[in-house]
Amino acid sequence: MKSKFSEFLTSIPPVLQIRKYIEEDVHAEEKYGLDEPQSTITLETEIRTFTLSLGDHYQENLLYAMSNQIEDVFVLDKADLSFLQTSANDLLSKFIYLLDISFLDSFTFKTPITELSGMIVRERSSEEYILNDTSVDEEIFKSIF
Repeated sequence: MKSKFSEFLTSIPPVLQIRKYIEEDVHAEEKYGLDEPQSTITLETEIRTFTLSLGDHYQENLLYAMSNQIEDVFVLDKADLSFLQTSANDLLSKFIYLLDISFLDSFTFKTPITELSGMIVRERSSEEYILNDTSVDEEIFKSIF
């Protein structure tokens, strides 16, 4: 039988590699800087939501991290997170574009310097596209997505 951690490893985006497993079933997130994360990334589809929180440095180029899928702390290499230095628009067009937009209900992208949220409201034969609580043209939404 697969452990929760093994199942989690297969669910994370392919751009990330867990470098070290630290602690299981954590209830003291402040120990790792995860009570107030440096960054939080949330990807949401109709099927599931994936949230990754980034905390303090473990070593010079490594960060503590935790997912909403399990309460375990692990370490990620900052080099694997270089996409966080990308603007929200560039990141969304390259990283999240892997998702089929027909399955998208909403998304939120947060870093210490920017936040972008989007949502598609589907009613019968119409769709409304919303970015940061403002209704936008379908083409604008899709170009950012």
